[in-house]
Amino acid sequence: MTSEIIDGDSLTKIITKELDIGLYPQFMGREESCVNKLLKQRKFKYNPDLNGILIRFDDLEFLTDTGRIIDDSPLIFWKIRGKFHIFNVQPNQILKSFINRIGKEYIGCSFAGCIDVTIKFECQTFDHEQIDDICSSLNISDSITFKVKRFIPTQRYIEGIIDDEIFRIILNDNNDNKNRIKR
Repeated sequence: MTSEIIDGDSLTKIITKELDIGLYPQFMGREESCVNKLLKQRKFKYNPDLNGILIRFDDLEFLTDTGRIIDDSPLIFWKIRGKFHIFNVQPNQILKSFINRIGKEYIGCSFAGCIDVTIKFECQTFDHEQIDDICSSLNISDSITFKVKRFIPTQRYIEGIIDDEIFRIILNDNNDNKNRIKR
């Protein structure tokens, strides 16, 4: 089961960026392996230098032969460059993922295995009975389409909504599934 994006824009982007990575002096002579280990520890966490959640990194290179001590810091800073795969979504992107919990007024799922999603209904043209019908047909591990209302990368959290546009998509999907079953 994989999560996916519906509206065509990519959720991850690859950026080439220079970073200053601080290491303690006891790691002198092992800088490369320590930088790799440090970046692996930062995977799937928000990184303000990269403005997103670090998913993967490639092609790391040290840009200088010597590190720098900045002010009174106990760290030695090394300038590196690499390709960083960053996860970031924007409001109004349409995503699809799999349900892992169903509450009375929300649906929950996990996006890409590391981002928590809470989805609420914000329908204006559909009545509660129609919404209840759809909700009663949903089960854990079913796929659900939703729109991103807000993304809080520092908390690895997406607030999703099912508005009128998304509700129509869900209704169409349900009708298509019912027609396939009847055949």
